[in-house]
Amino acid sequence: MISASSLGQAEKDEIRDMYDLYDTEKAGKLPQDDYATIVRGMGHNPSEKELQEMFQSTRPDRAGMVDYSDFLDAYAKHFNTRKNEEREIRQAFRVFDRNEEGMIDANELKQIVTTRGERLSESEAKSLIKEAEVDSQGKIDYEDLTKVIKV
Repeated sequence: MISASSLGQAEKDEIRDMYDLYDTEKAGKLPQDDYATIVRGMGHNPSEKELQEMFQSTRPDRAGMVDYSDFLDAYAKHFNTRKNEEREIRQAFRVFDRNEEGMIDANELKQIVTTRGERLSESEAKSLIKEAEVDSQGKIDYEDLTKVIKV
């Protein structure tokens, strides 16, 4: 199960800073509306349905207040940036996986990363490919590549 432990420390710190802006009484609990504002302040634009799904996994008290650790777990489950970034990277590489084998040609990867999007230099591309472990057929598993990129 995804929990707050799956968030990076920098992201936890950023959430805590946002949280402290709203928890002026230092009660350790906030109403769900404040949490929705915090989620949006973290750069997410969830629909009301997504927020409802998130809050269904929390345990509000009788006054409708949700404690910080419960919110943090719900946030991680629904908005874990690291997991979302990994998924986006995998999806981007799938576009180039014509045979749907989970692999991308190393030469094609070099061409992509040096000519599209946030371009890498030739030396950066070579370093990336070297780190990603090219198989005997000149291919790289893009699941492994995702992990190399995220390090």
